[in-house]
Amino acid sequence: MRDINLIQEQASSSTSFNAKAALKPALILLGVVLLLVAGAYAALIMFSAQNVAATMAANAEAATYQPAAEAKNAVAAKQAQVGAVQELLDTAKVTGTVGTEILEKITASLTGDAFLQSVTFDDAYGLELTGTVPSRADVAGFAYNLKQTGAFDDVEISAITRVVQEKEGAAVIYSFSISALLKGGELGE
Repeated sequence: MRDINLIQEQASSSTSFNAKAALKPALILLGVVLLLVAGAYAALIMFSAQNVAATMAANAEAATYQPAAEAKNAVAAKQAQVGAVQELLDTAKVTGTVGTEILEKITASLTGDAFLQSVTFDDAYGLELTGTVPSRADVAGFAYNLKQTGAFDDVEISAITRVVQEKEGAAVIYSFSISALLKGGELGE
């Protein structure tokens, strides 16, 4: 019987719950969990602020590249103009002698940001001028100026075509072709 009483005492003591003794470790565990959550939240806020600062710095740096891109485009345009003049001179060498006054009258007639890409002479003292301009009005102005020089007959605009730009947001440009006949029947006279 003694064994039964001992077993009953053990069974009754294991089923009783001491709330005061269990409260202290539970509060410690809850405090640690709250501390970890608060630390993680503070770290996320700090990283978010750093991300916003890094994004603002990247945007500011990107803004400084815009004038450089514009300058690069301007340099490329000027290099194209130099190439066009070189091609013009090469064409003049191949097709015959052209007096400098004709070339001066042609280049003096250019309007705005227009530039020539080629000048082709034929045996009948005609010439074909091709180039690019930022607007259609510049083509008309160039043709008008050529007529006003008095060196050309029958100045006609052969074609004006909008050039498709590879880069989005690039300025619109037009290619043109103008034909004219030299007065006097001689190149450069």
